[in-house]
Amino acid sequence: MRAQFLAVPLFVLHTGCVSGEISSADYLDDGSDAGDSIPQPSDNADEEDEDNNSDTASPSEDAAAFYEFSDQQSLLYVQVFKDETAWGSGLAHNHVVRASNWSGSLFFDPNDLSSCEMEFSLSVDDLMVDEDTMRDVVGYNDTISSNDRSQIREHMLADNQLNAAQYAEISFDSVECQGTTGALEGSLAVIGDLEIAGSSAATTINLDFKIRTSGFYASGGFQKSHSDFGIEPYSAFAGAVRNADQLVFGFDMLGTNN
Repeated sequence: MRAQFLAVPLFVLHTGCVSGEISSADYLDDGSDAGDSIPQPSDNADEEDEDNNSDTASPSEDAAAFYEFSDQQSLLYVQVFKDETAWGSGLAHNHVVRASNWSGSLFFDPNDLSSCEMEFSLSVDDLMVDEDTMRDVVGYNDTISSNDRSQIREHMLADNQLNAAQYAEISFDSVECQGTTGALEGSLAVIGDLEIAGSSAATTINLDFKIRTSGFYASGGFQKSHSDFGIEPYSAFAGAVRNADQLVFGFDMLGTNN
């Protein structure tokens, strides 16, 4: 059995009006905004805890389950930051890119973590760039015009960045999970390989999880870098403006057991 993971785009930079500061958060179209459709299921988990008085009984023998994830109920994204040391950084933006039209799965048995498997994959053509609502979510507090988003998308998909023409998907495949056996909520480390633009990097995804009647809630993030995938951060004007190497991935997910 396999399950699929987090893949989101990177590598975009745009010159223009002054951007917001780097978010303190731990993570395409040509201008349409997802608005209130962006899911944040951890809010629902908190409400469910209040309604049910946080009933988290010990796992039973049939606690093992296969969960499915989709963009209708889960949020995956990556933040790409401008290089503050570049002399033209005041003309550049920080960016956030959200995964859409993706699917993934998780097999999780709280009594047997050796059986845990997680897997996600997505098409790079379905990455959503700098939506107004997502910029608010990560704390940028500004907007980018649809024309500028079109340019950002073009840079992001170019052959020296995501190289979408040759590598159509981003994927994650787990190799093991580490955590506390027998817990219906807590911390879980999912260790595996994240593949972007044809290069694979060993990745540990640390997530906080809750198993509730509505499904498997997971939130958290992790950091990687452009160089992990053999990519030089995008730059323009002889390096006067450029992206930093750092990439910050974030997620807020709900997996359902159908």
